[in-house]
Formats: sequence, structure tokens, C-alpha cells
Amino acid sequence: MLDLIIRTLLLVSLTALAGAFAFNTLVLRAASLQPLREATMIRRRTWLLLCLTITIVALTLDGFLHFGNEDVPLNTGVLLFTRVGLFTILALNLRGEWQDSKFALFLCALLLLSQSLLGHPMRKSAWLLPVITDWLHLVFVSVWLGGVAYYAGVVVPQVLAQRALVPALGASIAKFSPLAVMSVLVIALTGIIQGAGFVGSFDALFNTDYGRALLLKLSAFVVLIGFGALHQYVIAPQINAWRAQAGTQEDAARRFRVTIAVEALFGIFALAAAAAMTLLPLASTAS
Repeated sequence: MLDLIIRTLLLVSLTALAGAFAFNTLVLRAASLQPLREATMIRRRTWLLLCLTITIVALTLDGFLHFGNEDVPLNTGVLLFTRVGLFTILALNLRGEWQDSKFALFLCALLLLSQSLLGHPMRKSAWLLPVITDWLHLVFVSVWLGGVAYYAGVVVPQVLAQRALVPALGASIAKFSPLAVMSVLVIALTGIIQGAGFVGSFDALFNTDYGRALLLKLSAFVVLIGFGALHQYVIAPQINAWRAQAGTQEDAARRFRVTIAVEALFGIFALAAAAAMTLLPLASTAS
């Protein structure tokens, strides 16, 4: 149980960290969102520092799980030391303008790759394709769910504290939605490839612990897609409607606060299921 808590904490914090950097660079860089970007500057830095701190703590605890693990054909000590170096550079970036740069995204991508290099893909004899697939899966999960967490923890609280930013909230949703849709497509495709390699058969999906954890993850995934559709096709148009009264826009923003928080909770549930899968034997090899 302790292993599951630590692994879940690591996946959640790493996803939130990478997603925050991605949101800053891919969404808030738009000129129309400059007021929202400037207004959230303090909250943004606090969020990044919090995510970075939690991730480092979780990484330290998770490191004890990997030392002496002979199933992974890598020098885990070297890999974990490399992760520490990447986190150090990210921490230094928080002091300057590089926190929203493509370089920061590159560092986050390397951190996510290190996670894949310590997981089930490396236990395959032909490990290259499984590692790449798992890495892409993690990258786009971070863009999507990390963005959702960023909305819940940074953007929405600032907008509700500064009501003039409500229209910018709608513009940010319109900017984020295509990224979320693209992420869902890549996650689905890479998930199918992983399922074929890691589960192996339809029976194993229901009759192994790994398969049942995957089903829980898929259930949360479906719910998350539903929330994404609600935000894109119902709430965002209400916020963006130019004829809408200010009160109507603010009501939509408050509803968004509730639904995005619930979506974030389902995201945590999905990541907890994913964490459980990293600790369980593959369904394709379970006896």
C-alpha cells in the first residue's frame, strides 16, 4: 500500500509539473491571454515550486523502490542521479524567464522519459518501441491532465478573485481544447498499443490484477473525456458569448470551477490506477 501511495504521488506531481510548464508555454503565450498570464504570475510560480518540491520528495521515496531492482536492465543509480540534475536545472529556471520556455518543456520531457525507462517497457526484450510509446503516453497525459490541474489550482482561483479576467478564461479554454483533443487521441492510440503488448488477451483484461487496474484507468478516462466535452461545448461558449451579461459569464466561470475540480479528482484516480499498474506484474506474463 505504501508503494502505491508513493508511486501515485510521483505520477500526480510529475504530471502536474510537466503540465504546468506546457500550459504556460503552449496556452498562455498567446497575445490575447497576456492579461491572464500577468495576473497569474505569482500563483504560477508558487504552483510550479509546490509541484517541483512534491515531485522531488516523491522521487526520493520512489528511488528506494528501484534500487536493487534487477528486473530493469539499467543502472538505476545513474538514471536517478540524472533526474536530480534535471530537477536542479528546473528549480534554477523558476528564478528567471526560462520557466515558460521550450527548454523547460524539453527538461520535463526528459523527466517523463526517465519514468518510462524505469517502468514495464524496459522489461521487454524489444524495449525501444514500448519505451517510446509509454513516453508519448506520459507526455500527452501531462499536457491534458496537468493542464486540468493547472486550471483548478492557478487559473480559476485567480479569475474568480479578479472578475475582469472571466473573458480571458473563455479564451484560454478555446486555446487549450485543441491540445486536449490531440492529447486524447495520442493517449488512446498509445494506450491501445500498450494494451496489446502488456495485456495480451481479452481474458487477461478481466482475470488479472493488471487488467482490472487498466479497466479502472479506462473508466476514469471515459469520464474525463465527458468533462472535457462539457467544458468545450457548454461552458466555454457561455463564457465567450459576446452578448452574454457579466453575471451569466461569472456563473459559467463558477460552474467551471466545480467541474474542473471534479475532473482533476478523476485525473488523480486515473493516475492512481496507472501507478498500480506499474507495481503489478504484466497481464501478458501473469500465470
